[in-house]
Amino acid sequence: MEKIAPIKPGPKRARVTILGLDDPGDLGPATLGLLARAKLVAGPERLLKPVLGYLGEGVRTIPLNKGLGDWLEEVKSHLDQADQAGQAELAGQGGQHDLAEAVVLADGDPNFFGLGARVIKALAGHEVTMKPAATTVQKAFARLGVSWAGAEVVSLHGRQDFAPFFSAIFRAGQTGGSGFVAVYTDAKNNPGRLAEGLIERGQTNWKMAVFQELGLAGEAVWSGDLAQAQKTKFKALNLAVLERTKPPEVLTLGAAESAYDHQAGLITKSEVRGAVLGLLELSGRETLWDLGCGSGSVALEAGMLLRHGQILAVEKDPARAAQARENRSRYGAAHVKIVEGRALETLPDLPRPDRVFVGGGGIELEATLRGVLGFLAPGGVVVAAVVRLDSLDAAISCLSEAKLPLSVTQIFASRGEPLVGSFFLKPINPVFLIKAKIPS
Repeated sequence: MEKIAPIKPGPKRARVTILGLDDPGDLGPATLGLLARAKLVAGPERLLKPVLGYLGEGVRTIPLNKGLGDWLEEVKSHLDQADQAGQAELAGQGGQHDLAEAVVLADGDPNFFGLGARVIKALAGHEVTMKPAATTVQKAFARLGVSWAGAEVVSLHGRQDFAPFFSAIFRAGQTGGSGFVAVYTDAKNNPGRLAEGLIERGQTNWKMAVFQELGLAGEAVWSGDLAQAQKTKFKALNLAVLERTKPPEVLTLGAAESAYDHQAGLITKSEVRGAVLGLLELSGRETLWDLGCGSGSVALEAGMLLRHGQILAVEKDPARAAQARENRSRYGAAHVKIVEGRALETLPDLPRPDRVFVGGGGIELEATLRGVLGFLAPGGVVVAAVVRLDSLDAAISCLSEAKLPLSVTQIFASRGEPLVGSFFLKPINPVFLIKAKIPS
């Protein structure tokens, strides 16, 4: 009979607590005991400094004064060394040794736009627990004296684009939105840049409060309008809270052409807009290109469905681009970016799309579609609207050559018009919609 080997005690790893700090003066007995027992305490210098007096003798501190990845590697290396020492102790003392204790300091709730997830991943295998405190957002809204239930919260730390910020502004600004957006900033994406971005997109019905070094000795609160925020220099550690001062006009899907500032007749009709939005398969988070956007009617209504996405609306005619900007401002569609220029020239500079609508290709339709196919993400959808038969043939030929599954839909609608106490049906120009989908 085969002998079963005895089970050896498994390795005991370091015990790590990710400690969210609020006001060091409010530390309770349990937290003070945790800091006193710790053999290692790591965190930003501004958090380390207030707790140094509570640490035991010989404790090692690792300030976050380098890149986050390098800092976490240093913390991990120290804990691994402590673990190896513990294993040696385990072998020499019959299986008993104390787990090394360590504390990683973080702001507020480490899992709320904080270090929590990165620390847990970097220290996988060690025994990690978390003790959160109040977040900067909680403290800021407490200073304002208003509820933050439903407020949009965004972190722009290290981000290269403002897309999450602009979509949050759209959601909060609409009827039924909270009217508040809180933004964790950094040195580059500071409150002045937020104000500049909103002004550029015509979103001026907002005021800003900037909470600087909350809970620290240098705490300061600034408030003012966007133009003032652009000119103000803030302390590096801050949170910006934007409050809507006036809601935008209400836009609905399939709005009448009169709802938009546009050149007479040069607008996608409401019936066609509804069909286009259905064919694009919008689920809420995609990046959409609207090429040849005209007055922006498709882009703006798509934005109502892409509440967490972004829309790049390209228009080569300066007058129409100006109309699109005016419509964007009126309806508060901050997440719609108007790009003035020829589609073929602008495509390389746009973020990669998940959905594309080509509504104004003209003689460049085929070239535009070929260009789009080179950028469209796997699983992406392109829809082109044409009215001429030669354009229909060109679109079908181009997309067929790419061996993509196609569908062609003709929209032919009539509208009731008054006639001698009754109505007659007046047709609108028929439109062909060609759809293709990139395999996933």
